[in-house]
Formats: sequence, C-alpha cells, structure tokens
Amino acid sequence: MQRRSQKIIGLTLGVFDSCHQGHVNLLLQAADCCDQLIVGVRTDEAVLKHEGVQPINSETERSAALESLNIASKVIIENDRALLCKEHKVNIVFHGDNIQLDAYCQEWGEDLIEELEINFVMLCHTPGVQNDPSIHPSVN
Repeated sequence: MQRRSQKIIGLTLGVFDSCHQGHVNLLLQAADCCDQLIVGVRTDEAVLKHEGVQPINSETERSAALESLNIASKVIIENDRALLCKEHKVNIVFHGDNIQLDAYCQEWGEDLIEELEINFVMLCHTPGVQNDPSIHPSVN
C-alpha cells in the first residue's frame, strides 16, 4: 500500500446559521474526504454587509454549535479565504452543490486559486433541506 506524502487539509466556509441536517451532512462528507477539516464561520458583520440580514445566531454561537458537533478539526470565525488557506495549508475547498463549481470558483478568483494551489469539491446537497430565503437569501 502506497502512503500519501502530503496531508489533505480541507476547508469549508459559510454562515452556518441555525445549523441543520444539511450542514451536518456537508461537514461529515467533507471530513471523510480529508485528513483535517477547517470550518470558516463568516462574521456577523460580513453576513450583514454581503447578505443584507443579521444572522439569527451570533458568530460565537454559530461557531460553538459547529464545535459541539466534533466533526471539524478547527472552527474559526474568519472571512478571509486566503488567510485561512495560507495559515492552515489548505489544499482542498468544499462547498455544497447548490452552487455551480464555475460560479464558486469565480467568487474566489482565478489568481487566488492559482496562488493557493487549491482544488474544489462540490458535495451533495441534502434533499429536502433548504435555507429560509426570507432570512438568508443565499447563505449557507
């Protein structure tokens, strides 16, 4: 059996407000695909600025809820994708397939993807689980 020479460090980012079964399933899938999973939780300020709504739960409450699941290696309140990737040597990023890969890569930017040398994996959306669009129009 051949051993991998490099650890696979994964990252998933999101708001994770009102953590639901879809979030849990995404985290479990991601954790199964890497040696170490980092979860980036968007700050309250960033959610309000980008989504136009205040999260129901504070960033510390959302972070604590994710930590209590004991799925991720680390849960970090942070908006800066590049910083998270560099500090934790991330080489794979996970997202739900509720967004197209091309659109998600466009959000990151080709230059940043190339600089960080990261790959993307879109994980299966949990059927029947959907965010309330009146609370979070496009938030994970």
